[in-house]
Amino acid sequence: MPDKKVQPRTEFMSPEDIEMVKKAMKHAGSPFSFIIFLSVAFGGLIFLVIGVAVYNTLVSIIGGIWLVVFGFLSVTVKWVGGDYKKDITEQRKIVEHGEILGKRVDKEKVGNKVVIRHLLIVNGMEFEVSEGLYTRFDVGDIVEIRYSKHARVLLAIHEL
Repeated sequence: MPDKKVQPRTEFMSPEDIEMVKKAMKHAGSPFSFIIFLSVAFGGLIFLVIGVAVYNTLVSIIGGIWLVVFGFLSVTVKWVGGDYKKDITEQRKIVEHGEILGKRVDKEKVGNKVVIRHLLIVNGMEFEVSEGLYTRFDVGDIVEIRYSKHARVLLAIHEL
């Protein structure tokens, strides 16, 4: 008898799940970062206007670049938090079964520290997990995963 694929289903989040999404949202982007980037972009706009007013091409170019870069960063920071807010508002999570297709460890240098991220790849989606969960599962294991609908924050993973 062939294996029957279990379709993903949607459930309501528990209060603990909502807290996990809120905690993940704090790391993703803050309103303070948005305000800073927007203020710096406004400074670039001022440089651009001054450069045009006094016919200084270099100041105009620097102001324009400054405006574009920090304007983009402010929009990006604002946009990143949107998925987390949708998850908190809707309070829905996805539950599905899948196979662990891969494992990866990423090391990033942030300031003076090296940040190590342990990733499991399930059904083509990457989920960051603790080192303990990373070592507990192997490629090919069949698992049930629970994650937030929009931001895809991993809420739980269990071996089947």
